[in-house]
Amino acid sequence: MKNLSIKLILFVILALTVFNPMQAQNTSSKNDNEVIMTETNQYLKRVNLDNGNILNKTMLNGFIKLTVEDNWINDLKFWTSAQWGLKEYLGNIAKQYDFRGNDLTNTSLDRRPKKIEMGNIYGVKYDGIDDSFESSDFSVMHPMSLLMVFSCDDITNKIALLDNRGSKNHLLSLEKNESGDTQLKISTAGDVYVKGIKKGINIVYVEFNIKNSKVYLNGELAFSGIIGIGELNGLVIGRGKINSDVSNFNGVMFETGIINNTLSDDSRTHLINLMKETYNVQ
Repeated sequence: MKNLSIKLILFVILALTVFNPMQAQNTSSKNDNEVIMTETNQYLKRVNLDNGNILNKTMLNGFIKLTVEDNWINDLKFWTSAQWGLKEYLGNIAKQYDFRGNDLTNTSLDRRPKKIEMGNIYGVKYDGIDDSFESSDFSVMHPMSLLMVFSCDDITNKIALLDNRGSKNHLLSLEKNESGDTQLKISTAGDVYVKGIKKGINIVYVEFNIKNSKVYLNGELAFSGIIGIGELNGLVIGRGKINSDVSNFNGVMFETGIINNTLSDDSRTHLINLMKETYNVQ
């Protein structure tokens, strides 16, 4: 009987040790912190070895922390931020460092955008004439998510934001509608027009998921329905073809991101809220 009691006590202690939820939570937090530190240090090391500059390490770390805690760090296909790694040469940006290494560059010295300061944030200024950036090759197919944070001057014509480096149609652009309002145009297998672009800084988040696609402008659902299937094979930012004519972006780019999936409602909200907080978008 005594031996049975001792065995029972040992079993209870073992059960509490193995199934203690607090211990599991602490282990999970420790693992998350290790991933956050590793990912941050890898990016910092790569930029520093290339003689680039990290403009705001705190913002970089905060973004990585969000992707890890919301469990989509492995779906992150491409991300550049004007607050992270840049390399300047002769007054222009020679390189903008992508989180995954598909860095943005332009081999023509006179067609590179410039870094500008806007209070406590930085931006990449495109002149609307011939400035543009291209990434190295990468491939991502729908379903996927795309985020852009930008500001643009009043437009009098159609201007390209982002285009596919490959041959397939995958263009985001801005143009005026008949009422004179600026709208977002998404061109894949067909065109989708989305109202709600405002003056100043805009946060555009697109979920490409065929008939279940969605577009959020500054955190508000602006479109829900069909967006034609497509794929990206690298990016061109600041330049694109609209109706066979080359168009250039006249404005400031802050963030460009590609996620190789669609996010949960909570994760999408967390990401957009981080962008709204960073860029003071209401």
